Amino acid sequence: MPLSIGASAVHDQSPLLTQTYNGPSIENARANAPEIFNAIHSSMRQWGSSLKHNGMSFFPARVPKGTLFYHGTHTAEPVEGMEWLAFEIEHAEIFAHPRRGHGPGGHGPGKGPGDHPPGGPGRGRPPNVSMDTHAKPEYDRKIHGASGGGDEDGHGYLHTYRTSKPLTKLLYIDGLSAGKTSMGTLDSTDYIVRNLSPASTEPNDDWIRAADLCKIGEQWGIEGFLRMEAGFEIILCSFKDGVEFLSASRRDEKSGFGKDDVGSFEYVRALGYRYQGIMGGRVDVDYSSMISAFFYPINLTNPDASRSELPRLTTASETDDLRRIRSDLLELFRGEEYAKRETINWQNVVDMIVTRYSDRLKFMIQDETSEATVLSEIKLLLDIHTDYTKINVHSSIEKCANHFLQPVVPQTEADHLLHAAIFEVSHNICSTLFQVRELLNNNEAQIGNKAEKGKKLIKGLINQLDWTTWLECGKCAYDERPISLKYLFRPDSPKVNKAAKTISSNNTPYCDRYKPSSGIYRTVPNLAFRVRLLGICGCSTIFSLWPLSTCVLWKNMPLTLSVCGHKPSSSADLFFEIWTCYIDYNPVLSASRLSMTGTFNPRIPIG
Repeated sequence: MPLSIGASAVHDQSPLLTQTYNGPSIENARANAPEIFNAIHSSMRQWGSSLKHNGMSFFPARVPKGTLFYHGTHTAEPVEGMEWLAFEIEHAEIFAHPRRGHGPGGHGPGKGPGDHPPGGPGRGRPPNVSMDTHAKPEYDRKIHGASGGGDEDGHGYLHTYRTSKPLTKLLYIDGLSAGKTSMGTLDSTDYIVRNLSPASTEPNDDWIRAADLCKIGEQWGIEGFLRMEAGFEIILCSFKDGVEFLSASRRDEKSGFGKDDVGSFEYVRALGYRYQGIMGGRVDVDYSSMISAFFYPINLTNPDASRSELPRLTTASETDDLRRIRSDLLELFRGEEYAKRETINWQNVVDMIVTRYSDRLKFMIQDETSEATVLSEIKLLLDIHTDYTKINVHSSIEKCANHFLQPVVPQTEADHLLHAAIFEVSHNICSTLFQVRELLNNNEAQIGNKAEKGKKLIKGLINQLDWTTWLECGKCAYDERPISLKYLFRPDSPKVNKAAKTISSNNTPYCDRYKPSSGIYRTVPNLAFRVRLLGICGCSTIFSLWPLSTCVLWKNMPLTLSVCGHKPSSSADLFFEIWTCYIDYNPVLSASRLSMTGTFNPRIPIG
């Protein structure tokens, strides 16, 4: 990623990186500062990566020796070729089932109409879902290796593997980069790494995608690709190098995802444990070698105006801009300099900023928070940066903005870009708080409602920062699981898309309760929160939506049930249709359009 670095430095200690032709620059980093900040904060975190699901960044990553991984398949034989590894047991359990008629290998994701599972570790067909495989048998044999044959006893197996050495040449693609959608989750993989055009890529060709990635990885020196869907996974290009087979446990035919309420519920519960990080020291991300589309002067506008908050690479893919990013990424792995140098954990820096300001900013804009309380909160935040012997607001803002950056000394080009972006975000926070304090301390009568104006400034700051912490559920009860209101609909469903466009990006997640007696997961917000239920999203298969979605899953639903006035159309809908009522936090709207027969227990949204 060659950059021109000047000799002088700006006030935030970042060097003057002069933009070369379609290359990265400090100016681009500042212009996209909130997005870069959030990419760092959400990296390797299920929660933030689900909400900011169109990832635009790449990081070298490392997995230590002795790390456990899991793989679900139809055979007890160890894998030798390319396959998927899950970080979580429950994730791999989904794919621990018989092949049920697939060609050799039997791990290709389906391509039947409406039946698109979130291909994952093992790539097996989710239970109870009928689909056709698009993987060619001879293709499957070639890349799957020994596991294409082996035990054909009609059972599923859960494999356990352990890294026999550190996996030091992994490429982490951020966001929901394993999400098979046309919403932009695959843009960075398909348009940058694979160098494809929008017309030549298909979301559900994940076997082909994985084979392409490993072929590129062989040229670049990359041994695997770290991605996220409903759980983190690694596409490991060769199981013969770097992992050792520990065991293969045959699964009980009566248990597993989709076969009982507990299996399905526990899968999503397990993902919830990783919302704030993968934990266990299982992955080290090299932030000092980050390469991001946000560093470059490219058009990231979403062609769908109704989803403008989601960056896309569709427009940039028509130019040479993405080839420059790809070239920089290639050079990074070819040189292997990233593996030899000390790195800065920029996520630690970002976490310090978020934890200091997130709850306090939200508290200050509450209706019940008085002007005096707002002033008290701001004083607490700013006093450390203020010398009352001689107050200099400009100097105090600079000191405030640089506070959490003081421990770090940028060394790499990515370090300087991240320093500039984080400083920009911090400066915006600090200058806004000083502005609000000055406003509230002004006793001139013509100012009007100072508290209202101050809160408006803070609300504007919150909207610009767009932190995922403000959408967290809080702690759910032991019989509940947290559900994110960001969803990934099948893009080719007009009914679903129409409903999706009605949803505000500021929705608040809530907890979903497990009800084993009826097989129904009930998720309804407490209407005392002045929540409006906006209606039905249309139908799709349960595997068309990630388990972190807004949808209420009606498994084995009775035909007499109606949601928002809609009833299942046939007995075939018992498993394959999903209805959901969306939540729009609008204080003006308080009416509910929810109507149904039978008992329905509301759950209170937290946070």
